[in-house]
Amino acid sequence: MKKTLQLLNNEEGSLIAIVLLLMAVLTVIGISASNTAITESQIVRNETSYKRSFFRAEAAAIEAIQRLQDEMNLDVFPPTYLMPIGTITTPNQLLDRNDPAWGSAVSSGLANPTTDVEFLAVSTGIQTGSSMAMGAAQVHSYVVYGREQDARGGDVIVGIGYTKPF
Repeated sequence: MKKTLQLLNNEEGSLIAIVLLLMAVLTVIGISASNTAITESQIVRNETSYKRSFFRAEAAAIEAIQRLQDEMNLDVFPPTYLMPIGTITTPNQLLDRNDPAWGSAVSSGLANPTTDVEFLAVSTGIQTGSSMAMGAAQVHSYVVYGREQDARGGDVIVGIGYTKPF
């Protein structure tokens, strides 16, 4: 008991040094946890932005498919956003923001429509195995693309295969 009282009466400062060291360790842990939380928040924000762009690009591609479906004969009156066979040969052509062939999806039912949501259809020809008879309908194959530029300037492009007999 007497030894314990002697430690409490000792004023050499070792307890203050221990408390300061403990406070420094706790501060470093707190700053590290704060930085981790900020990083996780940025990851969630980026993921949300990407998902929003992905679904808007997919909606643009589906809108183009619906427009293709509504057309009677695509050979006679092809829409401006329908490109002939062999037009798109490299992925970089899909990223060209100055290409006038991309159709705007502004009039679609997208929430908060922007001019950055676009679609494009590329003919891939007559599908293999379709009828070659003169009176029979032939099955034409297309790849339909939807594109949206996200808030951070990156492009999200979705490609969907589509076939139509006519």
